[in-house]
Amino acid sequence: MEEIFQLYENYLRLVGRMQQERKLFEGVMGLGGGPASSFCHKQLVEDLQQAMERVPEEELLPVLDYIYRKPLEHSKDPLVYWTFLAAHGATLKAIPRLTRPQALELGWWYQKTYPVRERVPCQEQVITALKHVK
Repeated sequence: MEEIFQLYENYLRLVGRMQQERKLFEGVMGLGGGPASSFCHKQLVEDLQQAMERVPEEELLPVLDYIYRKPLEHSKDPLVYWTFLAAHGATLKAIPRLTRPQALELGWWYQKTYPVRERVPCQEQVITALKHVK
């Protein structure tokens, strides 16, 4: 679980630094890129996907809970919020390792927390995967 925490902390530190170092008008109307054009957003999702393969069974549910709640803490920062939502897709291969009761409870919470009108495609995939745990 520590590895997952570290990935998120490193990402937040990097994005914070990029936003502080941002030049006036950088990224506005496509000028000069800005923090949104950084590779670090995609890198977080890729690193998270690899780290999920190493999460032990006893830590799986708390890790998924952490990842699924993380966007809610950053809802006022669109850059971080949308990246953290995209990170939900990195959990897809781990979901079948849950027990059926764990998946049902997590799926109920997830659907209640993230309404249909606000979901991105990977979130629909998470819901589908949670429903199909046996």
